[in-house]
Amino acid sequence: MRVIGSVSSIVSILDPAVVPTRASNKNFALNAIFGFVAGIAVGAGIIVLLSFFDDRIKSSRDIESFLGIPLLGTIARLRGVKSPVDKAYIAVNGKDRAATEAFRAVYSALKIGEVSGPAKVLLVTSTTPSEGKTFVSTNLALTYAAHGDRVILVDADLRLPNVGNSLGLKEESEKHGLIRYIEGEISLDDAILREVRQNFDVLPSNAFCKNPTQVINGKKFRAMIEELKTRYDRVIIDTPPLGAVSDVLNLLPLCDGVIYTVRFNTVQRSMIRNNLHRIQESKVPVFGAVMNQMAQETARYYVSSGQYYGAYSRYYHGARAKEVEVRIKADS
Repeated sequence: MRVIGSVSSIVSILDPAVVPTRASNKNFALNAIFGFVAGIAVGAGIIVLLSFFDDRIKSSRDIESFLGIPLLGTIARLRGVKSPVDKAYIAVNGKDRAATEAFRAVYSALKIGEVSGPAKVLLVTSTTPSEGKTFVSTNLALTYAAHGDRVILVDADLRLPNVGNSLGLKEESEKHGLIRYIEGEISLDDAILREVRQNFDVLPSNAFCKNPTQVINGKKFRAMIEELKTRYDRVIIDTPPLGAVSDVLNLLPLCDGVIYTVRFNTVQRSMIRNNLHRIQESKVPVFGAVMNQMAQETARYYVSSGQYYGAYSRYYHGARAKEVEVRIKADS
């Protein structure tokens, strides 16, 4: 006890504790600036990192450098045009002057590229559903017709035909159409919808088809395309998306070249490259790409690849209840 007492007796308070009334750091402003700059740097780094891993198509450079094909033209997202039928005729109805000029630019690019003669049969496809291939094929056909070519648009998307509906010809398509011709119910002349507009005829598909590969590879279908080539200056074929089904590969031997529809900021470059490689293996030229739905504003940075598979699933199964199996004769 005596030791403890002796220790406590020599302890004294040198400076009393005082509650601080201001920050002790004299460089607060400098630290605040440093933190602000660091925050910007981190944010920029995150954006760069996301851009590095996001390989969706966003520019003409993506088309020409990464995919290695020409960009034929870009179609901006239509504003103020609500009707699907108006969109189908946008190249010629005057409702969006920019879209009209854009399709004229695509037409001009294709004409300039015809060094060895006109390409009579053009195939229009895409990677995934909902990229606007039918929109592009329809308006490109209308643009050719407006320049004086005799044009027929063939709906060869037999799994999910939409050309007739998009043009406002649903009832006419059900009475005429490709499937009825293949089955022998009507003649080719009766299957075609004539003069939908000046110089513009349509061969719709009047039913959802269970056996499209068999139809496309049949003698009657192939002879039909050869016959159409003798009647028209241009035969434009709207096809299924290549990333969803392989029907396009069976159509390639019938065409002179491919026009590839790419929706802005939607599909990954790697997916498109794979499909282009499949086309190029057939030795059929890819004339170029049309970038559709080009937007001024930046879209969301990340799209789950699961959306693609969901689109495929809807494409395969969405209309299955309405499918019919086309009756093909042994020699067709």
